[in-house]
Amino acid sequence: MKFINFSNHLVGKKLIMAFTGIFLFFFVSVHLIGNSSIFFGPDGINAYTQKLHSMPALVWIFRLIMIAFFSIHIYFGIQLYLENKDSKPVPYAVKKSLRATFASKNMIWTGISIAVFLIYHLLHFTFRVISVGPLGVDSMQRPDVYSMVLAGLTEIPSLIIYIFGLTALVLHLSHGIQSLFQTAGITTENMQTSVIKASNAAAVIIFIGYLAIPAAIIAGILKY
Repeated sequence: MKFINFSNHLVGKKLIMAFTGIFLFFFVSVHLIGNSSIFFGPDGINAYTQKLHSMPALVWIFRLIMIAFFSIHIYFGIQLYLENKDSKPVPYAVKKSLRATFASKNMIWTGISIAVFLIYHLLHFTFRVISVGPLGVDSMQRPDVYSMVLAGLTEIPSLIIYIFGLTALVLHLSHGIQSLFQTAGITTENMQTSVIKASNAAAVIIFIGYLAIPAAIIAGILKY
């Protein structure tokens, strides 16, 4: 009951957005670390995937938690967008607001774009119903995720969608991380410039990290 009352207030909704945003950023970071095992060749990412497949219960618990956080984040994000359209924004703990940027003005649209990309990404690589086809096995009879990723990211339409999704992600994160600090009341006026720079840097690092995989495939660094 207390949570319902808390979530009915704009400040409460902003705090829920910040809280779920932390976990989603954690997921994006962990997922990038896991994906980066592809740079160790087939043995790297295939061994990593096999390890995950050996812990199905843990993987599904993690997935369900992330689905819950993602759904809550989307729900309250849309609510805040609709409510703020016709009302003055609720002030953060720090009264000086962040400067309006393209990213801050389009958080709802970058968020929706990320959601659409995530659905495509799951259909593409997790459920493999979009063009990739059946998942084979490598010489050690492990799921051949390495070959699947190479095949998927050499297709031009998939590559374009992938870059589109990453662009939406970097824009969303660059402002989202800043907002998180302000909502929590951590940012002071003197810290604001540093927080903005750190948030932008974190978003760019995530962007470069994910983009490095298709870039390495196109450059021939990662190959069959």
